[in-house]
Amino acid sequence: MENYLPLLFGLGIAVIVAWWLMRMFAIKMMAFIVNSVMGTLVIFLANRLFEWSIPLNLPVLMVCAIFGLPGSGTILILYFFGMIGHGPAPYLF
Repeated sequence: MENYLPLLFGLGIAVIVAWWLMRMFAIKMMAFIVNSVMGTLVIFLANRLFEWSIPLNLPVLMVCAIFGLPGSGTILILYFFGMIGHGPAPYLF
């Protein structure tokens, strides 16, 4: 029985470390998912409320998924100045 004590102790430490790592990963993934959904929701609401036509294509969705709200803010600024889609920039000048 004495030979198994260090093995059980090491196994207990490994289980605690694995549980802690999975918990931290789950927290980070949940924050990433919430941030991605919020960024995409901002683009969708800007299209609906302001009747803009920001395309929801793969590059726009990837920026919103990776950067979240700051990414969607950047997409809105780029659209507003006519750099993506058919923004309202020609009507500003």
